[in-house]
Amino acid sequence: MYKIVEKDQIAPNTHLVTVEAPLVVHRARPGQFVIVMVDERSERIPYTLSGWNKEDGTITFVFNEVGRSTRKLVDCREGDSIYSVVGPLGVPLETGKVGTVVCAGGC
Repeated sequence: MYKIVEKDQIAPNTHLVTVEAPLVVHRARPGQFVIVMVDERSERIPYTLSGWNKEDGTITFVFNEVGRSTRKLVDCREGDSIYSVVGPLGVPLETGKVGTVVCAGGC
């Protein structure tokens, strides 16, 4: 189980979640994602990592509420646990040694 340490609505139908996932955070790289199951009967949903903190052992992802499984995640509160977090998955983005890289988007 993976404890939710922060959960905020950051825009209409858009939420930020930070979860304790120490085994994931130590291998996390830019461009990777995790597969999340809120409970044992939920869908497996991929979420791009939007941040992580190796000192705290936490990962952060942002998602839109679009269906039943994302609604289950919206209904979770800080202190609740998520059933499964698998990852990090995917090929990391290699930026080389160019300094600070910023990726921005809008909704």
